[in-house]
Amino acid sequence: MYDLSKTIKSYDNSTKWHSAKFDGYDMGDYLTKFIKLLRGKKVLDFGCGNGRDSDFFDKKGLNITGIDYSDELIKIAKIRVKNAKILKMDFLKNLEFKDKCFDGVWASASLLHVPKEVVIRVLKEINRVLKIHGVLFISVKEGEGEKIVQDDYGNEDRFFSFFKTKELTGILNKSGFKVLTYELISDDKTRVYFVKKKRKQKWIMIYSIKK
Repeated sequence: MYDLSKTIKSYDNSTKWHSAKFDGYDMGDYLTKFIKLLRGKKVLDFGCGNGRDSDFFDKKGLNITGIDYSDELIKIAKIRVKNAKILKMDFLKNLEFKDKCFDGVWASASLLHVPKEVVIRVLKEINRVLKIHGVLFISVKEGEGEKIVQDDYGNEDRFFSFFKTKELTGILNKSGFKVLTYELISDDKTRVYFVKKKRKQKWIMIYSIKK
């Protein structure tokens, strides 16, 4: 299995840059749609980073638990979202939650760090902690295969899995989810001020529910 330590090292060593990058994107429309699909208020922010989206959920009155594996990003998230429960957790392993305890799981730009050989197992763990008809949002980079990518920052490398829409919808179906809607967008659609050095990237934005 791929060692996530280099990817985590990138987030820990270049935290300020990564945090500014996260805040340079506006996911408001997608977050709002996710909230409208929920049947309850208990949400897991799966790969919460600096707490950008957890903060949005918290301000809408939801009960938020955020998980991440970067110590430095977790520190920022805890300060930023004081009402949320922010935990360090390796999502390549089993999630440390009871069955059927969340109404929704928000996985924005996090499952893209999961190797394809284990992505179904990880999604089945997400399925396990979701209530019946619980909502799952995923955003991943569109493309093929897996590879190490150097950050625009230039000092660190991170691992990415890239997906095609049909590939991802099939994986979700095998993992116990029914796809509701999906969209393929350029990152220009959500990027508000962060300046990218490399070429534009397309993203798959997908909503599903637990079968």
